[in-house]
Amino acid sequence: MTPIKTLLFALAFPSTAFGATITSTSSAAASTPIYGAAAKNLIFAQQLVYDLLAKHSDLEIVGIHGIPPTGGNGTIIAINLDRIGKPDDSDDDAVAVDHKTIMAPNVLEPSKFEIATPAL
Repeated sequence: MTPIKTLLFALAFPSTAFGATITSTSSAAASTPIYGAAAKNLIFAQQLVYDLLAKHSDLEIVGIHGIPPTGGNGTIIAINLDRIGKPDDSDDDAVAVDHKTIMAPNVLEPSKFEIATPAL
């Protein structure tokens, strides 16, 4: 087993945790892809997600993304939602590849404040 090449942590807080009041205008997509279930993800990174959520009840979503050592596209490798294997979007790539830290309302769900930071 080879180690993950790059990791990033993505956290989502309710926007009220930062004193902001932002209303959500999200709508469900007509055709949603099916990703892996968090409950079936028996890797150490998944346990880190659960431990962090247990220690910080104000967090709504915690995810860990990784890029394989062979390169290629990054994906979610651990998260508390059923999104295991979901490909990284452009924000995730900016964090993993360009080592940027993002702190802003989530574009698709503006009621959530997102923090994404490289782990290494």
